[in-house]
Amino acid sequence: MADHALSKVEFFVVGFDPRDASLTVLNSMGYSASNRSDAVDDAQDAAAAAQARGLPLRYTVVRIAAEDSFPS
Repeated sequence: MADHALSKVEFFVVGFDPRDASLTVLNSMGYSASNRSDAVDDAQDAAAAAQARGLPLRYTVVRIAAEDSFPS
């Protein structure tokens, strides 16, 4: 697989809204392996902020592994 932006990303914080079953990537960013703790902190902060606003959003730190990319 060619080197590209996602080849260095190992974690995303994915937000889930059960009201419409939508998924989002928090802050449209990925985290490297060395920044995993930042991903966890950001997920916890986002969940606390959503809860404070009465929103039913859930945040999950997801580890990814890019298998291929197109066009290559």
